[in-house]
Amino acid sequence: MDLSLPRSQARASDTFAPPPLDGSLSLPEIYDYNASHSPDHLVFVYEDEQGVKKVVWSQLGQAMHRAASVVRRNLKEQHLNTSTVVAILANVDIFSYFTTIMGILRAGQQAFPISTVTTTPAGIAHLLQHTRAKYLLVGVDPVSQALACAALQVPSIGGTIGDNVKAAPMPSFEELFSEPEYEREPVPPIHPRQTDPCLILPSSGTTEFPKPIIITHHAMLQWNWVPYCGTTDLCGHLLSAHALSMTHILGATMLSWTASTGMAVAGFSPWRSPAPPDADAVISGVVKTSATLLCTVPSMIETWARNPDYVSALKKLFAVTYAGSTLDRQIGDFLASHGVNVVNLYGTTEVGCGSEFLPDDLDPSRCTYFKFSPHSTPKFIPFSENVYHLLFTNTSKHPLHVVNTESSGVKYFDTHDLVIRHPTNPDLWKVYGRTADIIAYTNGEKQTNPVPIEQAISKHPMIDRCVMFGKGRPHPGLVVEPSREYAVDIKDGDLVSEYVDAIWPHVEEVNESLPEYSRITREMIIITDPAKPFQYSQKLTLRRFAVLQDYNDEINQAYQSTEVAQPLHRPEMWEQEHFLKLARAAVEKYMPCSLGDDDDLFQAGCDSLQATWIRNMIFHFLHRSLKISTRNIPHTLVYSNPTIRRLGTYIWQVIQYGHASVALSTLSGKIAEMEALVRKYTSDFPVHRPGLGPSERGNDVVLVTGTTGALGAYILDALINDPTVTRVYALNRGDTKGARSVYIRHVDSFRERELDWALLNSDKLVLLEADLTVEGFGLEEQVYEEIRRDVTCIIHSAWLRNYAVSLSTLEPLISGTRRLINLALGSPHNVPPSFVFVSSLLVFSSWNPRQLAPEAVNSRPATAIGWGYTESKWVAESVLARAAETTPLRISVARLGQLSGGSNGCWSPKEWFPLLVRSGQVVGCIPQLNGVLSWMPVHLAARAIVEVRHSGEPYMNMTRPNPVDALEIFRMVSEELGVPIVPYPEWLAALEASVRSGETASHIPSLAMMEFYRSAYRPLGSQNCDAVGFTLGETWRAVWASPSMRSLVFQTIEKGDVDSWMRYWRKVGLLTP
Repeated sequence: MDLSLPRSQARASDTFAPPPLDGSLSLPEIYDYNASHSPDHLVFVYEDEQGVKKVVWSQLGQAMHRAASVVRRNLKEQHLNTSTVVAILANVDIFSYFTTIMGILRAGQQAFPISTVTTTPAGIAHLLQHTRAKYLLVGVDPVSQALACAALQVPSIGGTIGDNVKAAPMPSFEELFSEPEYEREPVPPIHPRQTDPCLILPSSGTTEFPKPIIITHHAMLQWNWVPYCGTTDLCGHLLSAHALSMTHILGATMLSWTASTGMAVAGFSPWRSPAPPDADAVISGVVKTSATLLCTVPSMIETWARNPDYVSALKKLFAVTYAGSTLDRQIGDFLASHGVNVVNLYGTTEVGCGSEFLPDDLDPSRCTYFKFSPHSTPKFIPFSENVYHLLFTNTSKHPLHVVNTESSGVKYFDTHDLVIRHPTNPDLWKVYGRTADIIAYTNGEKQTNPVPIEQAISKHPMIDRCVMFGKGRPHPGLVVEPSREYAVDIKDGDLVSEYVDAIWPHVEEVNESLPEYSRITREMIIITDPAKPFQYSQKLTLRRFAVLQDYNDEINQAYQSTEVAQPLHRPEMWEQEHFLKLARAAVEKYMPCSLGDDDDLFQAGCDSLQATWIRNMIFHFLHRSLKISTRNIPHTLVYSNPTIRRLGTYIWQVIQYGHASVALSTLSGKIAEMEALVRKYTSDFPVHRPGLGPSERGNDVVLVTGTTGALGAYILDALINDPTVTRVYALNRGDTKGARSVYIRHVDSFRERELDWALLNSDKLVLLEADLTVEGFGLEEQVYEEIRRDVTCIIHSAWLRNYAVSLSTLEPLISGTRRLINLALGSPHNVPPSFVFVSSLLVFSSWNPRQLAPEAVNSRPATAIGWGYTESKWVAESVLARAAETTPLRISVARLGQLSGGSNGCWSPKEWFPLLVRSGQVVGCIPQLNGVLSWMPVHLAARAIVEVRHSGEPYMNMTRPNPVDALEIFRMVSEELGVPIVPYPEWLAALEASVRSGETASHIPSLAMMEFYRSAYRPLGSQNCDAVGFTLGETWRAVWASPSMRSLVFQTIEKGDVDSWMRYWRKVGLLTP
């Protein structure tokens, strides 16, 4: 190949011999070359607990061959060729990813890294099918596992995607780099043709699935040339890749640049959590590894610019490069003034790197501009004054990965980018925008095409037109021009709020179909001023740029309001006592009994309708009398502040300091309250003093609490039927009304579930009324001592499942848990009884939506905040965790999700789903819910709890391992009721119309759940949440420990299950025949 490259790289290195770049070697062959000719040259650097670790080329070459061997072992004979695509779906360290890609290339196949962050299961299935991939290497992390499982189950011609794609585990860093030499079949030499494909990268999908971009060996060779066309010698430099992904062109180019220049790569430790790094973690990694170059996205640079220490760290680097979006000029100028060399790069997946990398004449004034590389041939088509439409020409020095246009026999790639020339230096350019108006955010993603979103939102009858904005911002917003008959006086905040209230459900419906970064939030909706109508051209085309310029001040204000909490005005004449009187008046108006200021409303019988009336009275007063907006005050106001004093104090604090400050203060206070309870109930655990040997095998004596409810009844049934259990002590509270004995309550519960209530007469069962909040549980001393002496397992299931009450109300339950721990540690056995605590997956209700809830200790109290029920469960879990750490107590925390009907369909008619089904009969429709549901039959959950009692697994999530499509369940309900499925807002509006028409909760039971239904209607923020927004969890530990959990792996919810629920609800009168 005729190629003359300047000798700009490795000009003075003693350890790196530049490989031939004339086309005689492909990239994987270059890796073999470097391993033998530059064996001691540095290639990888990372930092772990032992310090900074380094990898040289000889080690990388050996690891690449190991990866190639792994790939070849998984391939069939007919697939050992260059046409075979091996995809990768994994959240792993960059070194393992890097090496695995090169191993695939060295094996002679095509590597296809797929993002786990921005790609949905349907998108992954599309890519696998479109590329005819034969193999999928999957990471061991839960996100990758869940995505792969879902993608492989997507229907395809004649079956599913998984029928044609073999999944295999991705090799780990330990396998690639840490294992000693072992005998393996040598990887045969390869010499692919330059035109053979070798790497596939997904494009950045906007309104459709991402498209696979095929990169040939010749194109990757061209990547090698790019640094040689620059003027900086990269050999000896250490590039921080902490912020890069191997699924993106920025990360993938490292495959070539390290091989051709001798540049090394720094990254996070291979043993670090695979969660996406934030700006703090990245800059910390840069400092710890002593990187000299940094490549990132503008949003991180803008974050670092606010921290003087980070600016000092950036100043020490040779250069800070960025790509993917525009950098705020003021930020760039600020960093340049502090001696930070900021360099703008330009490239696309279809073109590769089109700008120079790196110039040695780093000019601070060009921090937002770039210079095209000499190897590329850009073509500029005038667009407007000083703005040009950018295309690239396909040449031998710059072979394009995609060609999408041709003119006069010349092939081009149309970037659809608009670029603008530097005012004084004609060689410098910067991106001005996109021809299709795609919005580029500061996080580096160019993925939102506003046009179809605007069209969808403008279909609302109250909206004439709307324009999305967000270029160079962290998230988008919307300028809305109301229809003429709905014009709003923007000076009247109440009217603006009412208008946004009216259109918001429609905006949310459109949001449902959008990726998270393209969704409109309520706070980012701007209503137009009638004095500034939208501008149109002579062709009646909306002048987008003119509109955004007209509303520039309003847009800036909208972003400022989301960044800085604006305090609400506090009237001078109002003091805290006045708001206590307001709360007292509202409570007295709607509660039939007299309450003290510190009495819990819900313990006194307050229901959801009364809570709503109390809230509405307070809102009306604030809104009308004090002219204070209630928009930011949560609708759960009364639930979160369940006493008169807390309610009045909260309102006063909102008026005094603003909702955002109060919310933060409340959060901090709640965390402090939870942690204080943990400290209170973990002090002075009794010392376990064994006096007897362990019980003989099979002599299992179980104490179980809370056996009169649904779950408890099935647990008790399973224990009595278990031949390894010789005695069961079932502890339950006395009947608060004193009408029914503990035995009669059990008989009623068993009959309700069609269980064999004759089992309650078993000799192995001892039914006891107990109070766990007092010493000895209120039992006779000899009974308590018998239990202490004989019990080998404790299953603690009793809890008050009321989401309205506060944490303080539930403290007695935490106290009871501690007394059960004391009982266990007082056992005379050599090993204390195992302790199974029935918890809830809702302790992760505020978990990171990008991660499944782990089967591990939850040390973050903030994730459980929201209901007193979940907060109390978190406290109890934490008390047990501390006991397990400091005493011989063995714990098993079983976290349950939503439980569905039992073996006979019995499902409490007071829960949200049965009430929703009831509403279908009344309002004549049921809602469409998108997403999955992980409901587990209550009888199987009970069996699983019994099965894991001696498993030794400390934490298990007991939900359906293979969640089901919510829409399928609702279709079966729809058919059974004979009512249609309608969009969620339509169903919700029908319920609310029933409220306005005077219907009561007795006629439509689901009205008592209106707050839940309103909160459940929100876009799916992650594949790790179910259809109503609850966190999904890992289940592999529970599946391993429980046969009942394993039985659900390949089961779904069938029509027979739905029919049994419906029969039960008709039997109890929830549904009419």
